[in-house]
Amino acid sequence: MRADDSCSSSHGIHRIQRNIMFAFRLIQLIETRAEPLSDGLMRRIKNDDRCVELVREVSSDELRRRSHEIYCNLNEWLLNKTKSEIEENYLALGIRRAKQGVPFTALLWALSATKEHLWKFMEEEGIFTEPLDMHGCIALLHSLDRFFDHILFFGGRVPERTAGRTGEATA
Repeated sequence: MRADDSCSSSHGIHRIQRNIMFAFRLIQLIETRAEPLSDGLMRRIKNDDRCVELVREVSSDELRRRSHEIYCNLNEWLLNKTKSEIEENYLALGIRRAKQGVPFTALLWALSATKEHLWKFMEEEGIFTEPLDMHGCIALLHSLDRFFDHILFFGGRVPERTAGRTGEATA
């Protein structure tokens, strides 16, 4: 092994460690700011015409508790929950919202707003300004996107399952 190979390898390991630390610090920041994040999301949802039925049919406490659960336990959701656990949780949420009379579109919009609100928070915190942290940021953003894609997909399976049980055709 040449000396410059060793240095290159050491630099790569250092970069990976720095990226992991950045992602961990970002998740910690989000989790510690879960209260104001949830409050801001609640204001956003209450003022959004696409969420009128959701706000009318589901208590503010329940909505706030659900958003707080995502933000406060983000590390758990991203690193420790399996795809089947996410499916179970968000399929149950979709079924619950359907029983509460919440239109499917309002549920999907609120879930999307949860993700968008998180992105806005990260932008306001200046997360995307340091080029050295971009590798860790990209990996974390990919994980966040995958998580929110899963909750949208699993929450969205409710109409399929409901239609299958009642014999209705799905569109």
